[in-house]
Amino acid sequence: MLDVSRPGLVFLVVLVAAAILNGDVAGSFADPDSQFVSVYADAGNRAAYVAGAVLLLLAGLSFVWFAYALSSAAGTFRVPLLVTGATAAIGMVVAALAWATVPLSITFGALVDDPGFESGQSVLAQFGWVAFGLGAMLPAAMFIAIAARTPGLLPR
Repeated sequence: MLDVSRPGLVFLVVLVAAAILNGDVAGSFADPDSQFVSVYADAGNRAAYVAGAVLLLLAGLSFVWFAYALSSAAGTFRVPLLVTGATAAIGMVVAALAWATVPLSITFGALVDDPGFESGQSVLAQFGWVAFGLGAMLPAAMFIAIAARTPGLLPR
């Protein structure tokens, strides 16, 4: 079996850093539109959300690395582990793209005198939360269940 400690640790560190940087966006699922406008008005917030989105994208890629390393000794469970790991990574990437769209639109728009997204700023942030919850965490939970049920894969 490949060493899973390095990819697992990389995934954990990058995911925690992404969560710290995206904390306000990820925790604002039911906030009114006016809340998003005030949050996105601050250039520092926008930079943090873009950095957090990039880190979440990297966390998704590192989860694929972790899934590959862990599944190398999974035998017949290798494919289900790889599929659920890749699906969780895709959910993280979609969430990252959704969370980065509005801040990038406003930031780049400021460079060319275009306001970027003026209305509906909450939609993409809220979609990002749904993509993260259903698209990433649900497959990650299935990944954990498969890994836990694979004989001899995890130390007991």
